[in-house]
Amino acid sequence: MRAVVFLGPSLPRAEAEARLDATWLPPAAQGDIWRAATALRPAVIGLVDGVFRDAPAVWHKEILFALEQGIHVLGAASMGALRAAELAPFGMEGVGRIFAAYRDGRLDEAGVLPFEDDDEVAVAHAPAELGWQPLSVAMVDVRCALAAAEAAGVIAADVREDLVATAKALFFADRSWPAILAGLGTADRARLEDWLSINPVSQKRADALALIDRLVAMRSAPPPPFRPSFRMAQSGHWHAAVAEAAAGPDDDGGIAAAVLAELRLDPQAWRTVRRGAALDELAASQAADLAPAVVRRAALELRERHGLADRRSLLAWARAHDGPPDLVDRLAATEAAVGELERGLAPRLAGRMLDRLRIDGRYMALRERAEAKRGVAHEAGPAGASGIALLRWYFEERLGMAVPDDVDAWARDLGYADSHGLERAVRREFVYARRQEQGERA
Repeated sequence: MRAVVFLGPSLPRAEAEARLDATWLPPAAQGDIWRAATALRPAVIGLVDGVFRDAPAVWHKEILFALEQGIHVLGAASMGALRAAELAPFGMEGVGRIFAAYRDGRLDEAGVLPFEDDDEVAVAHAPAELGWQPLSVAMVDVRCALAAAEAAGVIAADVREDLVATAKALFFADRSWPAILAGLGTADRARLEDWLSINPVSQKRADALALIDRLVAMRSAPPPPFRPSFRMAQSGHWHAAVAEAAAGPDDDGGIAAAVLAELRLDPQAWRTVRRGAALDELAASQAADLAPAVVRRAALELRERHGLADRRSLLAWARAHDGPPDLVDRLAATEAAVGELERGLAPRLAGRMLDRLRIDGRYMALRERAEAKRGVAHEAGPAGASGIALLRWYFEERLGMAVPDDVDAWARDLGYADSHGLERAVRREFVYARRQEQGERA
């Protein structure tokens, strides 16, 4: 079960990684959930931290989109708790005390009602290079820590209330224990500081750990894909937001976004890959249960294409391509689905392919080649003039690859009845190419 988790200042990354093998991403901004759902296709997304000020926050609709794709989405501790409380009716799963407080509108033990402000979980933090280390203290952590200090007899109720009011009046980025405790007398301040140093209380950290523990449990007993009870309306605003998300973030949005950003610099390649991805998505959405033998055959072809002879090379290839251990199996299922779709539509594809060539601007060049080959006699091929020699010329010299072991299967995949049809076409190509070369020399 592949999990993607957005984590920042609520919990050190190293501590999280020690508990769960997952794809760890930085605090989520608008578009990041959509990008994770479409590019990484995880079984579950965990949202802990998100941006509040420096970029647009995670949009509710991209979470609904992920749920609609069958992805379980969990939230806790910070932005995740906020969004989980708002989207719980649609199936987003909230974890922890902070989520429950936002959902219920009260944090009774800490003496606050209603509990609803975003700044309860907001903190200033260091950049990614410094591990998103928090530079301020969250208001909810102040409340919970002071409630625990009161329960332990370290401070009285009125002192706690005064300190909470002091903290709430501060801008979230300016909240720090020295600033909050500045008005206390020396002895009271020293006693509370000593107690806090021995008994650090962070509800955000506790809830982040609870979410990770929940993901560990889900990995041990993977649930079926999420089944939404709604259909998300895809408005013009949604399509505009998706287009912006697809363009990628301005800053470092992770290696997947960086790869797409590189592809985007070649507009034709971008359009080709995007159109192919649309076909993959259509095929996957329409495929019924694929026969295991069909998927195994697609997996074998992928492994042969990339030289993946054993499990070690499979895992190494998956890691190098930023995918999960079962990446080849997933890709094989997609290839098998596309193949099934192609076979089902084969009688109708010729006209569509001609239209695609007209749209792409390649039709006239191919038409000129076809006209030039008309009447080409079946002259001898290379010296020796055997079909094998012709195929070696075609595959090795023209395509830069070895002659396939199963030429019949290769030919059928290209629409020929068998290898003889391919050989006839290659012979005409050879004669045409030789005439072109002779014309250039003349």
